[in-house]
Amino acid sequence: MKHKNNNIVDEEMMNKIISVAYGDASLKDRYVVYKASRQSVEIKALLDEYRSTARSVHALPMEECSEEIAESASNKFIPNEKRNAYFLFDVYSTFFSRPVLSAVAATMIVVAMLTSILFYERNNQSTYSMEEIERANDQVKYALAIVKDAFKKSNNILTEDILTEKIAKPIGEGINYVNTLLQEEK
Repeated sequence: MKHKNNNIVDEEMMNKIISVAYGDASLKDRYVVYKASRQSVEIKALLDEYRSTARSVHALPMEECSEEIAESASNKFIPNEKRNAYFLFDVYSTFFSRPVLSAVAATMIVVAMLTSILFYERNNQSTYSMEEIERANDQVKYALAIVKDAFKKSNNILTEDILTEKIAKPIGEGINYVNTLLQEEK
């Protein structure tokens, strides 16, 4: 393939032209190249040249290679971690690169959810006797009383022991020391 004067076409535009010629470009890139090819004769010539090359490449027959050659190339060029990751990528691309398949899968999931919600029997309403309710009420009162006692004890420890002995007493001693120093200076 001969390249003409490509000084007016930057690398990004050249990549878009090649993508359009081979049919891999997005709709936006196709529009950009189409518009540019209508405005520039050089871009139109490049696009036509790459399209003819793409047609000849697509016309080439596919050749099968032995499994040994494919395995050998895979072992040499693709690390084990990436080879294992290709399976997940294949599953991902199978569902999400084909809109029809992903729409069918999403529809099946929604139908399964709706079916399970609509046909789920609601027999979860338990009935309790008055004796069970009173026993549960007494247990809750007992548990809350234990929590109340624990809070009272921790409050007493905090206010009497920690605040008084550990904080207030050293602060008072420090203030007395500073007062003593100030009185000695006078």
